[in-house]
Amino acid sequence: MQSSYGFVLVDLPVRPFVSTDITYQNVSSHWEKQAYFELRQQVFKKEQNLHFEHEKDANDFIATPIVAIANLCGVGQEVVGGVRVFKTDNHTWFGGRLCVKRPYRGTLSIGKKLINEAVTLAKKNGCDRFFANIQHSNVSYFERLFWKPLYHLEVAGTAHVRMEADLSRYPLSQCQFD
Repeated sequence: MQSSYGFVLVDLPVRPFVSTDITYQNVSSHWEKQAYFELRQQVFKKEQNLHFEHEKDANDFIATPIVAIANLCGVGQEVVGGVRVFKTDNHTWFGGRLCVKRPYRGTLSIGKKLINEAVTLAKKNGCDRFFANIQHSNVSYFERLFWKPLYHLEVAGTAHVRMEADLSRYPLSQCQFD
């Protein structure tokens, strides 16, 4: 359709804005924590249909949530990813509930960077071993990030694999994010 202004009007879907300015940090405000929990609900319950009795659990009380925040003009606008880490004893840590908002998946290495932040934080705090329960479909992703599978288990009605990070490989080098 030709308009009187000399351009063509086309009904194409508009893609959501995806900021390339991402900040990674421990949760520092109520809105960040609330947005992280909302993102977990969206990813795990609505998208993946996991059957948690309660998606929030006792580990959330002891965990440090780490979030990826999309910035607009240098100001944090939206939590687009997150992960939690917690210590189970003096030198053993767990990571979990890694999630990335759909428009941000596969483009900016947000998942890798959150994993790196989580393992590096634990390592700085005396971690000797770092574990996570990984959905079976994501095992090869974690293997590329220097994790090894230990055994199979079921979480929320879904096949998972207990994996351990090779701490000697963390923090990851910048070239591993490209």
